[in-house]
Amino acid sequence: MSAIQSIQVDCVVIGGGVVGAAVAVELSKRSGQEILVLEKGPRIGEGVTSRNSGVIHAGIYYPPHSLKAETCIEGQKLLYQWCEEHQVPFRKTGKWIVGQTAEQESLEQIYENAKICGVKSLKWSSTLADEVDGLFADRGIFSPETGIVDPYAYCASLMHSAEENGAMIISNAQVTSVETTRDGYTLTSSRGEIRAQTVINAAGLDSDDIARMVGIEKYTLYPCRGDYFKFNTPVSFRQLIYPAKPKNAPGLGVHLTLSLDGSYRLGPDAYYVDTKESFQDPVNQDEKRDAFLMSARKLFKAVDANMLSYDTCGIRPKLRAPNGTKEEDFVISKDLPGWVNLIGIESPGLTAALAIAKRVAQLL
Repeated sequence: MSAIQSIQVDCVVIGGGVVGAAVAVELSKRSGQEILVLEKGPRIGEGVTSRNSGVIHAGIYYPPHSLKAETCIEGQKLLYQWCEEHQVPFRKTGKWIVGQTAEQESLEQIYENAKICGVKSLKWSSTLADEVDGLFADRGIFSPETGIVDPYAYCASLMHSAEENGAMIISNAQVTSVETTRDGYTLTSSRGEIRAQTVINAAGLDSDDIARMVGIEKYTLYPCRGDYFKFNTPVSFRQLIYPAKPKNAPGLGVHLTLSLDGSYRLGPDAYYVDTKESFQDPVNQDEKRDAFLMSARKLFKAVDANMLSYDTCGIRPKLRAPNGTKEEDFVISKDLPGWVNLIGIESPGLTAALAIAKRVAQLL
């Protein structure tokens, strides 16, 4: 790809994933603002977004008054509204968080936390077996507002709207250095040099590295991988099925998600990896399948090994260190004049994207 000439714009958004696209839409609404999105890959949505499970979260698990809770609850409403208005494929499936009698206390804590956060319409069931077939669990919490969406279609729709508002997108444009100037920032990329008054760092897994380019050293991301297995079960499930979240676990536990095409997946699990590019298929696929099979058999009846086949993986940009005992909140911070960092935007980042974008606009 040939280089671009040196250009100047009002605002650069680094990162063409769903969060960067949402920010581009929000900022491009401002009349007269020149917005440029730099995506290091060959097309938008190819980073964290492309490997998202596509679950539209309700805001159940996050600490009350945290950015994760507030932007998830606000973002869910905005996401459903956007999908309806822009014909983005989605389905409001609902979700069960389930457990046995021994997990009653964990379920009750999840339920109370969700209510404090402001999650509406939750339903408690102590007779789960009468409502959902094929489960070992006998009680659970039902979230009717949880759903699924096509992550790439959602991201593409956002970016298309940003372009209609006048925003520009340059792909294959990896940012390699940033210089602070009197009038803003000069970014050197693999496609050329860009000068801007304002920069939004929405670079996903690379966002801590981008922040360090302007001398902001306080953020470190720890790549946390999650694998998925296809689940070819003869049982028909209409809702997502999650186990009660283990306390202080880095993930939500292996769970059942639905795809818009009607297929099922189990996952993701959660384990830290050494690099941000660890997307290769696992070497120990048989061992990993056995671990998934063990998790599946705690939830579902009549599960055989031949029902599971490896699918894909994703990597979360976690601020929580491997030895950390609790999750860290999103970073949505104006750390320098005209410079906003979006760091640690993992789940529920897709659900929260439009709400995050509104917060960015308020900081400028």
